[in-house]
Amino acid sequence: MVSLALVLGACGGDEAKSGDASEAKAKLPPVDAKAVKDAVTALSELDADQHAVFAAAALAELEKSRLPASLVEGLDALKSVSPDQRALVLARIIEKNIQLLNEACDADAIELMKKLATVNVDTRHDLVWKTCKFERHGLVTAANTTGSEPIATMVAHMAYVHLAAGGPVSGDEKALLTTLAKTASAL
Repeated sequence: MVSLALVLGACGGDEAKSGDASEAKAKLPPVDAKAVKDAVTALSELDADQHAVFAAAALAELEKSRLPASLVEGLDALKSVSPDQRALVLARIIEKNIQLLNEACDADAIELMKKLATVNVDTRHDLVWKTCKFERHGLVTAANTTGSEPIATMVAHMAYVHLAAGGPVSGDEKALLTTLAKTASAL
């Protein structure tokens, strides 16, 4: 598990505006619905331990004109790094898009990251769900993400909030985001 102190130190308490969902308030370009559907279908042909990285790569490719560049770069990088480095890549996505986490979480992201850096690893999931109340987005629930990487759950919701601010998010797009959020422990 990545040291959240690294992220906190990188954030430096500054609230960067990168990835701000308000940037997406203007209608986003359309997504290739067939390609997204094909990606969701392809998930069923993969081993479960490949789902999260595949979903991240698919989101990076299919949403590259719809998501902040730093989020796309981070999601795409997950396929190229060793499994022990993936949580760090996710943490860097948060670092570069802290304002988007503020919006996805509807809480102070810097304070959340400070708390996450100091609590026991076993309590991070509950802290994220208690603080962020992500269930309001309708992607996943606290119960069906137990055991997943909380940082991946946060990144999935950050992407969702950005996409939703720019227009409707399709069921297939939600399926890819849900896969990232739920199976992140397999990263």
